[in-house]
Amino acid sequence: MENKKVYGIDLGTTYSAIAHINEYNQAEIIPNSDNERITPSVVFFESPDNIVVGSIAKESAKTDPEKVVEFVKRQMGTDWTFTYQDVNYRPQEISSYILRRLAGDAQKIGGHEVHDVVITCPAYFGDAERDATRLAGQLAGLNVIQILDEPAAAALFYGMNNIGERSVALIYDLGGGTFDVSLVCVDNNEIAIICTDGDHRLGGKDWDDAIVNYLVSEFESQFGAEDKILEDQESSYNLRLEAERAKQTLTLREKCTVRVASLTNRANIEITRENFENLTRNLLDRTVDFTRSVIEYARTQKGVDKIDAFLLVGGSTRMPMIARRLSEEFAASLGCEPKAFEVDEAVAKGAALYGHIQTLKVKLDDAAEQVSGDNASFAELSEEDQRSALDIVSAESGLEPDYLLEAASVAITTVATKSYGIRAKKGGVPIVRNLVLRQTPTPTVGEFVFHTETADASFIELRVFSNNIPEADAPLEDSEEIGVTSLEVPSELPAGAPIRVKFTISTEGALQMEATDLTTGANVQANFVADVGMSQEEINDAVERSHDLVVE
Repeated sequence: MENKKVYGIDLGTTYSAIAHINEYNQAEIIPNSDNERITPSVVFFESPDNIVVGSIAKESAKTDPEKVVEFVKRQMGTDWTFTYQDVNYRPQEISSYILRRLAGDAQKIGGHEVHDVVITCPAYFGDAERDATRLAGQLAGLNVIQILDEPAAAALFYGMNNIGERSVALIYDLGGGTFDVSLVCVDNNEIAIICTDGDHRLGGKDWDDAIVNYLVSEFESQFGAEDKILEDQESSYNLRLEAERAKQTLTLREKCTVRVASLTNRANIEITRENFENLTRNLLDRTVDFTRSVIEYARTQKGVDKIDAFLLVGGSTRMPMIARRLSEEFAASLGCEPKAFEVDEAVAKGAALYGHIQTLKVKLDDAAEQVSGDNASFAELSEEDQRSALDIVSAESGLEPDYLLEAASVAITTVATKSYGIRAKKGGVPIVRNLVLRQTPTPTVGEFVFHTETADASFIELRVFSNNIPEADAPLEDSEEIGVTSLEVPSELPAGAPIRVKFTISTEGALQMEATDLTTGANVQANFVADVGMSQEEINDAVERSHDLVVE
């Protein structure tokens, strides 16, 4: 039995990290070749054959901003492109370079092949973004075991440190470009996401942008609005770097001075922590509103009346305003203060733990087949046969049977972060009929029976939507189309023939569809196509480019 190692990757908007399970069965971050525990998610096109990722890429943007890509995670699943030397690069391909840097460094430093990975994504990523993330891993030459929600990863890391006791934790995750807030319950070996909410376009970058806007305003008040600093790429990028540094400085100090320069003028502009907090109050308000919504939903819909821990995850939670405001808003009612929880590393470590646990479960199921002589899973074996299977895996992996048994008993439940439905009509008005509602535990199944409008149709086109409406009927204008399903039906069906459509949402958040012609009982072919923003031809070109490409 092959002793495979699975790595966890937090593919972040501003910084990324990779983790594994070390020889002590603990989740551990693997630093990059620059000895940094997190790697800037910045890509520098040094030449068509050489890509630089990380801190050097970030610094290179000072002089070659037109060759640098940042914040590409916010473009996943869209048709956005970056053009370099007449070649268009999609977000998936650019993200694959970040993954190659992480995996390559981990392989050199750890001495093990990095092939099997779990990659995390924001809970609010839809099908297109998730498929794009998986494709990025494949373009990087990795076997993506699963795309795991970031809150689920952080919850797992928290839960594995609290196994054996019941604990309910509120996880507030503010990263560089995304925000999620989730409530998780750990009960013995069961780890369940109760509910989650957030915005995958809200993060530390928006705090940086607020500083940039303030600096530009102050600069233009000194030198006139005609001195448009943001129109020059080099000046604009340097200003953004200075804004990020100012944010970091204001985490530790009450004020700082930023040097702002255009092609013709220079100025030193002071910004205080109080000023910064006033500028970004609306951003913090949005996270507070999401947090309050999750707490209220858990209380009224799930009966959760006690929270034991309030955990802060994500590098942006270092800003003093975050913990202070959350304490003011929620500490008294929750009975616990917000506290930092491995802000840069919890998600990657949780992903590594998830991959490790899933791998052990597969090994135990394989051993169960050996012991039983049939296709029985480990859970289906008698206690005596389970012990035999544990002994087999223990001998091959070097792990203690009790540790393996604990891993096998860990159960993880997530929730659907969006509602999913199809376009329908109600009273002649187009709506979206949701088959699966957000906050429903996954995996889950939803069904809807519709009727053909005309006779003798050979196929029916269903338009698939997602939205944040937790009800069966959602306004079409509040929903986002995510793909199209073509149902091939028997041509002799009359008008009004019933067709049952079934949606299945996996624990990974992936949507699967099937349909049944209720007149004949025959299954109807359902080909769901989510737009990942990259054609097969573009994928082939990306694979071809990668053959001789150096990523460092």
